[in-house]
Amino acid sequence: MLENLSVRFKILLLTVVMLFIMVIIAGVGIYYNSQSKQAVDDLYSSNLMTTQFLNDANNQIRALDVDVAYLLLKNYSPEEKKILVADMEGALAAIEGDVVKVKEIDKSERAQKAISQMETSLGEVKAKVKSVESLGNSPEERIKAFEALSSVSAISGEMSVLTPDNVFQGKLLFGANNEAYDRSIKIFLAIIVLGLALGTGIALYIAKDIVSPLKRTVAGLNNVAEGDLTHEPRRSPRSSPAARMKSARWCRQWPSCRNPCTRC
Repeated sequence: MLENLSVRFKILLLTVVMLFIMVIIAGVGIYYNSQSKQAVDDLYSSNLMTTQFLNDANNQIRALDVDVAYLLLKNYSPEEKKILVADMEGALAAIEGDVVKVKEIDKSERAQKAISQMETSLGEVKAKVKSVESLGNSPEERIKAFEALSSVSAISGEMSVLTPDNVFQGKLLFGANNEAYDRSIKIFLAIIVLGLALGTGIALYIAKDIVSPLKRTVAGLNNVAEGDLTHEPRRSPRSSPAARMKSARWCRQWPSCRNPCTRC
């Protein structure tokens, strides 16, 4: 098949094949490198950022619990009570902002359901906290304040759903990244093995195709050096007409060329 090709073209063909294999390996490497980068970006934007917002919301809830305890256990003047209520309203606003951010990032069904319930609870809690501002310190009003502020615990219960779900989503992302890494290693190994097999096979075939004519030439020269003129030199299939005419003139000098016109 390759006998009619020049040695230069054969070497060039081998070089092109090896370069093609290297390009495939490089392309697969670039693709899976971009996949790994995307997995890290997803882990950061979808998990670590969510963790940050949830931690802030939990801190605000702890601050709310402290304010609730102060409002229920101590007698405050209306001005002091307004300060505590304003602080609680600020904490609720911060929680609301964190929940909005989490809603944009965490798209799991469980998280979205908990966030919807939490948004409803936040609206109710804000109204009830505001109503505490006008209550006094009598036992009856303290009971009303307790009933109003007990709704804060509903937010804590809904937050207890979001935090474990965020951890679960992180585990899913980590598992997907590990699967992509294992798959990339297998594909790399397969391409390397196939590339080595293909490159070695083509190299051996081309080397044999180059060396065989040289061996025949050396054998012919050895026969001439030994004085054996009975062997006719083998002409290459890719010989030009000028080369065939020269071979025909040379062939007539050999004793074995009885009919040079038909044999050469």
